[in-house]
Amino acid sequence: MRGLKSGKLHTANRDWRTLVDRGLDEPLPEDAEEREIEERARTEKAAALEQVFRSRLAVLIGPTGTGKTTLLRMLCALPEVASKGVVLLARTGKARVRLEEQTRQRGAGRTLA
Repeated sequence: MRGLKSGKLHTANRDWRTLVDRGLDEPLPEDAEEREIEERARTEKAAALEQVFRSRLAVLIGPTGTGKTTLLRMLCALPEVASKGVVLLARTGKARVRLEEQTRQRGAGRTLA
């Protein structure tokens, strides 16, 4: 294949869970059952954030309201990412504009449709 490039995974020693907690900027629920669910969700978000950071190409998919855009905002705020830039892809023009606004990455979005 022409143009195929191989590359190393990005590396960084970070406390991904702390980054998620700061990025969400909300305390854990007081109720024990809700707290356990939120703890699990934050652990999953931290693992996803690390995986997306380390990958040279990543696709985030999931139902509405699961934190995909929030995770991308956290990713884009990392100095290693901010200094090199990102390309954010969205299905529609409206989704692209919203993604750029939410991640604070004006002009970094492209529309697939």
